[in-house]
Amino acid sequence: MPTDVSLEAMLLTIVAPVALPLGFVLVASVLEHFVETEGGWRGRLVRIGWDVAVFSFGVTSGVFADSQVAAFYGTRDAVSGAIGCIFGSFLAVALMLLLRRQNPYTGFKGLMALVLGALPLAPPLYFHAHALGMKVFGF
Repeated sequence: MPTDVSLEAMLLTIVAPVALPLGFVLVASVLEHFVETEGGWRGRLVRIGWDVAVFSFGVTSGVFADSQVAAFYGTRDAVSGAIGCIFGSFLAVALMLLLRRQNPYTGFKGLMALVLGALPLAPPLYFHAHALGMKVFGF
């Protein structure tokens, strides 16, 4: 990690590009609830999970387009990492579709969709933090 950059600045560099748009996704979804009420709060959680999974595609492209990430990993590894992250996002979307096949707004499906939507955000954030010199979970 560069000595002239504080930990707080590094976290801001890594988290802010995701936290601000993700916050907007959540606020917009809450506002949408006043217009579209199908499925109640469970339906809202399913739709938020879906939106966050789609958002993870944008985060992946933004992370791997960063020149510091490309320089750190090299072209081949950066492309492989991006493909892996995109595959993870597609897997989360496919699992959400399976979850929603029958009775999409019952039981714990809303919370599961939210978790499945958020999981694909972790790998690109890890790659970004690692490329900027942060040790995440000791790696």
